[in-house]
Amino acid sequence: MPKRLLDHDDTASLGVSLNTDGKSLNNVGKLLTALRSGKDRNATRSAIIALERWFSERLCLGDLRVATEDADDAQKKYSEWFAKHYKIFTKRLCAVVAGETTADGKDANEDGDDVDASVDAKTRVLAFAAAMECARSEHPGRLNNELYASVLTAAVCGRSFGEELLGALTSRYLVKTDVRFHTYAVVQRLAKGSKGEEHAISRADIARNLYDVLSRTPAVFDDYAESPSPGDGARENDAAAKDDDDGEDFEAMLGLMKGSASSARGDGDDAGDEGDEQNPFLSAWCKGRAVGEIAGAEHAEATKRETKRKKGDAKKDAKKRPAVCVAADAARFEARKTNDKWADGKRHRKSFQEAWLALLRQPFPNDVYRKVLLGLHKNVVPHMPNPVLLSDFFVGSIDRGGLDGMLALNGLFVLMTKHGLEYPRFYDRLYNLLDSSAFHVSNRKGFFELLDIFLKSTALPAYLAAAFAKRLARLALTAPPAGAMTCVAFVHNLLRRHPGCAVLVHRGEEGSANDMFETDPFVETERDPKKCDALKSSLWEMATLRDAHYFHQVGKLVKTISDKDLSDRVKTAELPVNELCSANYASLLSEELGARVKSAPTSFHQSGVNGLFRTPLMKRCFPEDRFSWGETTTGQEES
Repeated sequence: MPKRLLDHDDTASLGVSLNTDGKSLNNVGKLLTALRSGKDRNATRSAIIALERWFSERLCLGDLRVATEDADDAQKKYSEWFAKHYKIFTKRLCAVVAGETTADGKDANEDGDDVDASVDAKTRVLAFAAAMECARSEHPGRLNNELYASVLTAAVCGRSFGEELLGALTSRYLVKTDVRFHTYAVVQRLAKGSKGEEHAISRADIARNLYDVLSRTPAVFDDYAESPSPGDGARENDAAAKDDDDGEDFEAMLGLMKGSASSARGDGDDAGDEGDEQNPFLSAWCKGRAVGEIAGAEHAEATKRETKRKKGDAKKDAKKRPAVCVAADAARFEARKTNDKWADGKRHRKSFQEAWLALLRQPFPNDVYRKVLLGLHKNVVPHMPNPVLLSDFFVGSIDRGGLDGMLALNGLFVLMTKHGLEYPRFYDRLYNLLDSSAFHVSNRKGFFELLDIFLKSTALPAYLAAAFAKRLARLALTAPPAGAMTCVAFVHNLLRRHPGCAVLVHRGEEGSANDMFETDPFVETERDPKKCDALKSSLWEMATLRDAHYFHQVGKLVKTISDKDLSDRVKTAELPVNELCSANYASLLSEELGARVKSAPTSFHQSGVNGLFRTPLMKRCFPEDRFSWGETTTGQEES
């Protein structure tokens, strides 16, 4: 007959007995079994809370730190027993965080079983919180970075990493200086990976989760200055959580784990946390009081009051502090004698840089890759000791072309203007990014605004300005109306800034020294702007847009190029590219519908129709020796 699994009432009773009666050590194994099964989520949560409080208090007392050389056999056996069960507890916490606990009582990471859906998000948050309490309880004043690395790895590399766990990590732990420092180390190690290391999810999904963690880590790098007295680690602000579907108060559970602020202030050590309240980003998780220390102090005070009530005389023990507080304060005093690496702002900043560099070498999904490019120049570059190290990433992104290349321009521009990056081929890369897809991406406004900044310099050589003008003019032929107007504005401004490009407008005109060409010498497919022969060409595309574009505003805008002398910078002004590049079909249609029309268009040609393509230019393109431009007879049409 199979054993009956423990339910919520059983685990709650076992937990109360374990934390109030020192002779109930056998309850540890029973609660670990409930934690492993994961059949009843409420039973699992009760087991986590009870074991976390018990282990945290014993760790603060020094059960894991006390040397056993001079201990008797009973003490050695207890120490071995405690270390064994503590190791099992932390291992199963990591399994719960990763969502790898199964309903049949086996660990999925050991036996390859499927993940049990009963390990819900709130249970994983509780397990993560318990592991973090144990990490600062092993040696008060120091953080067990190995345990933190294990539980963070389980979270990031597990199938169940979601917004609830990420939110708890962001709001409660990443605001702490020491946790941020060790987070960078974990991200760097996971990003680099190791041969033969297997995870439940793919490398791309791990990179996505690492980006979520790293992008939400506050970029604060001031040196840590410890308060004169230990801080109050119980005053953490957790996000409000609604009751679970089965009526379980999740916020109250977290309250049991983190303790109450009033109890932590019971021994008068609350003044040391005043500076942390002023700037929470300069506080440290390991310097606060663990839940075991707070619970032990509460239990000692309750026992003292009960003894005083029964005996009526407890004056000699009135000022005696609880043993767990004395042991924890002694450990914190020892921890202050060493300089923590995470307290150094420069080292912190270097770890930040190394974590990002390691992460950016990983393969990202396209959506995450673009999120990285959108925020890298604002959120990462300003905080790096050597931002030029990102140049390879930005250049590689530009080589990808398309939207990725456009988004990478922001970061590369910042490196060139603020950090002294020399990149001679920048305009060659920018020239190749100009294609028809630039008019259809969501970030086209930002791209064309950056393009306008890059082309504002009057020191650009004439061949380069002519290459961009010709490229934009050619793209305007197939671009949507808003894109065509943007291209015309760019061509107008380039001709105004660079008088040497005026030959593109006047070639072929009567009295011009430059004859019209039979075929356009501009090589549209050439990737090098030096070799595209733009200066030998003309802007015949502008004339085509003026005479034949279906949207009259495009032709009207082109006339500003042909009807004005753009070399006279006093009498002319640049066209507003920023306003034009934000236009779209909806805005143009709204503008047309709201305009007042003086004369309505007619449905017939007053001068008659003399041919769809019968123009002098078309006759030059289609010579009469090959094509007949005469009247077509009925018999020829039928044939």
